[in-house]
Amino acid sequence: MKRPREVENTSLFDEILNETPQDVKNFVDNALEIAHQISVLMERKGLLQKDLANLLGKSEAEISRMLSGTHNLTIKSISKIEAVLDAKVITTPYRVEVEKIELKNSFNFTATANYISGIDLNKWIGAEVGENTYALAA
Repeated sequence: MKRPREVENTSLFDEILNETPQDVKNFVDNALEIAHQISVLMERKGLLQKDLANLLGKSEAEISRMLSGTHNLTIKSISKIEAVLDAKVITTPYRVEVEKIELKNSFNFTATANYISGIDLNKWIGAEVGENTYALAA
């Protein structure tokens, strides 16, 4: 009878994880994050898997595989999902920086216009009012 292999100070899971190539770890992390983001967007829009399937012309089983986090989604598939959900699923660090600059420029313009019109912005704070929309609230 074969004796079980002894592992010193580590669990079998940790051993397997340590032997897993970094690109595989990156793939799993990215796939799970993308699947989670799609799920969050669906929830915000009140959509079920069958609704997304209908919007994409796919089967509910295909959507289930996509949302499992183990399916290798293509950029084309992600782009179609973004189009039907009217929201970004993935973004790049460059795009984040561009959006920060656009938001800052927009806020500076609004702050300047409101200062000129006599509104004291120091009494106002930022309040989230929508998915990606912020407004000033007292």
